[in-house]
Amino acid sequence: MKLVQLNTWSCKLPSEIARLFLHEKPDIVSLQEVVRTDFGAKILDTIDSITKEYPFAHEHYTPLIEFKFMDKRVKRGNMISSHHSFNSTSEHWTHGGYTEDFDYTRHGNYNVARNIAYAEVNTPDGVIHVFTLHGYHLKEHKNGNDETLRACKELLNLVHEVDGPVIVAGDFNLAPTSKSIQLVSKSLRNLPVEHDLSTTRNHLTPKTEVCDYIFVNDKLKVTKFYMSDIVASDHNALVLEFTI
Repeated sequence: MKLVQLNTWSCKLPSEIARLFLHEKPDIVSLQEVVRTDFGAKILDTIDSITKEYPFAHEHYTPLIEFKFMDKRVKRGNMISSHHSFNSTSEHWTHGGYTEDFDYTRHGNYNVARNIAYAEVNTPDGVIHVFTLHGYHLKEHKNGNDETLRACKELLNLVHEVDGPVIVAGDFNLAPTSKSIQLVSKSLRNLPVEHDLSTTRNHLTPKTEVCDYIFVNDKLKVTKFYMSDIVASDHNALVLEFTI
């Protein structure tokens, strides 16, 4: 089976994200900054225009914010999509809560709402537990702070509550050397670090850090892990092939 992790950059490159999915043919995707509307605005790219090219049978969308676009409404958040059914789904808020009428100037930044999306995925080989998150963002650095450490502790509490193979994926907004990531790495395998990735960014941004991760527990067998060379965002996609 295969999972793709991607911060979609608010779906700015829909044709390239679709190309990524069509090339990798993932069973499951873990996505952040997923834009969705209830109208077909051709001047605004959304996840639905992407999944028309590569559809998933099941999805768990956890919007964080909602804002006005012309006279309509737009949402942005995290998503887990899968060809396999979900036994259960949930969301856990690590900071703030769902924010309607979001305004960047008024709210200051997107940290007003952060959550962890969870899905228990019923695959042909057995159940796996998938967690997806977009971490608290510090503009000045990727070293984290008390807030990111608290959120990572909450993530691990959720992981320890489930029994079976676990995948945690997302844009953590944290460097591998941060105390927050090192805490997670003590409980789960940190695949970007194991594979010596020097960055998870690309030429679409001046940023050069590793901030996107896939973690797994010892109940999941990694058969292959790599970073895609298809540029579908200002973050590179991470690809995990695995068995249970």
